[in-house]
Amino acid sequence: MKVDWKILLLIYSVALILYIIGAVVIFRNDPQYIFFWVPIIFAMLILMISTYVSRTLSDKSDNKIDGVLDILKRIEEKVDGLHKKNKSIPIEITEQAWHKLRKDTLYNVKAIIDNVRTLDENNVKNGILQYREPFVAGFLYTHAYEEFGKLLIFQSYKPENGKVTINQKNELRDHHVKFEEANKNPLLPTECKTVFKTILSTTSYTPDANKLSGIQVLDNMPITFEARTSLIHTDIDSNGNLKKKPVVDREPFSLAVSKFVEFIDSFQA
Repeated sequence: MKVDWKILLLIYSVALILYIIGAVVIFRNDPQYIFFWVPIIFAMLILMISTYVSRTLSDKSDNKIDGVLDILKRIEEKVDGLHKKNKSIPIEITEQAWHKLRKDTLYNVKAIIDNVRTLDENNVKNGILQYREPFVAGFLYTHAYEEFGKLLIFQSYKPENGKVTINQKNELRDHHVKFEEANKNPLLPTECKTVFKTILSTTSYTPDANKLSGIQVLDNMPITFEARTSLIHTDIDSNGNLKKKPVVDREPFSLAVSKFVEFIDSFQA
């Protein structure tokens, strides 16, 4: 049985449309998530199945195969074009706007960390600790931390002829890049970088008493985008196990907040 080339072209077109729609929707939300690749895989899977069916059901004529290969080549060119289009295009701003961005970002960091300090101080009422782990304040802390990373990126740009070129998508909108910039900054106190701990081992935990009845062995973990999301969101892994969340130990956290406030108050943008 022969397969009409118009049917094949229709299948390829539908696959390509699905890819474009999926890519646009995902990029509007957040270009960092891996779900961006799902439409590509889905489209390519349809192409491979279609090619296999066409080869199996057609008369295997050279003209038919050449036609399929030609369609595949054109689709590949369109996909490559979409990738190039979605790559970060540097944006040029005035030096004056660059200075304002730096000052506004520094203000954001100060405002956020000040609110973190307020939350941390209010965690103790009448001498009683309300939450053993101030994870909400810790969540907000990560935003000040990331914004500080963004400020460092702004600081790294050099104006030329009254203009500054900014790599908006690959740097300013990439959470991981901003966290990494803050993590590797040598001037930021070490205590500010080790507010999160991961549990290596522990003994029985008593939720009602809000405390551990045994020994808890902790280890430092870096401040990352993944650590932020797992702080306030419960989740399970593919095996049905509860995912571990970072531990925010109150005393080291309070020290980190005070040092961050002191550091950022003297920071020049």
